[in-house]
Amino acid sequence: MKKVRIIILFMTLFLGMFFFMPVGVSAYTYNPDKNGQDFTPYKNDIYYCELEEQYDIYVKEDGTVLVTIRQGLNKQFQFHKETDFSSAFLPYLFSPGAVQRLRDVFGVDKIYWNPWQQLWQLEYPVEENITAVDWINHISQFDFGFAYGEIDYSGDILIVEETGHEYEGYWIEYSGDVDWFEPELAIIEQLVEDGVSVSWYLEENFEDFDGYLYWNFEQGYWQIEYYELSELDYYKQRVEDLEGLLVNNNDIDIIKWFVPLVVIIIVVGVFESIKIFKRRDE
Repeated sequence: MKKVRIIILFMTLFLGMFFFMPVGVSAYTYNPDKNGQDFTPYKNDIYYCELEEQYDIYVKEDGTVLVTIRQGLNKQFQFHKETDFSSAFLPYLFSPGAVQRLRDVFGVDKIYWNPWQQLWQLEYPVEENITAVDWINHISQFDFGFAYGEIDYSGDILIVEETGHEYEGYWIEYSGDVDWFEPELAIIEQLVEDGVSVSWYLEENFEDFDGYLYWNFEQGYWQIEYYELSELDYYKQRVEDLEGLLVNNNDIDIIKWFVPLVVIIIVVGVFESIKIFKRRDE
């Protein structure tokens, strides 16, 4: 039995390392070795770039994009083409002529910085809201990953990062519904009814609270303790489950269970790698 576990674990680790590569989160970062001012102090507010002059948007060969913001700043800031712009811009975002091209194709005279999505887009940005059901339907697609958010005074959560990257920057409206929180946070319902700030209460009464809540993929709720379940951790857990099944059922044909497990890992790995490459191409 010990040999079986070693073989299964080895196959899991090997296939996991081969197929599963982390996908970076799209967020503003500044490179001091490149041209342009650092936008970090302003990234959490709404700004716009007027498409007037040829060099209001200048795209360099290395993907750096210099954007001029006159809105009380009058500076040229550094951005990156692949991470800091809506995908709708990408086919038209090259120099020379990027400004005129955007004006002609989209019929706009401004583009806007969305502080929640952390990118430039066509429309004026507004906060996006989803329901608890929207969130669970989305995040339940993933057996593992990482998701966290900021909880506000009313118990709603602003998603900072999540595995699918679809709802980053969105608010989840909970309105005191504690079904989606760990048992220790049942007090949230009473806090909302009494009009007490949830974020303040957590800061004052939970020593481990760091300003964020983390999504527990196994339990399906928000919790205070940091939580992240990697692909390898997930499959190692599945191996342990299989080992327990084999130990408790001596009559089970080992090959009958081992082969399907390896096949499942390979198939999932292929699909995940395809998804990763598609994300990189977008």
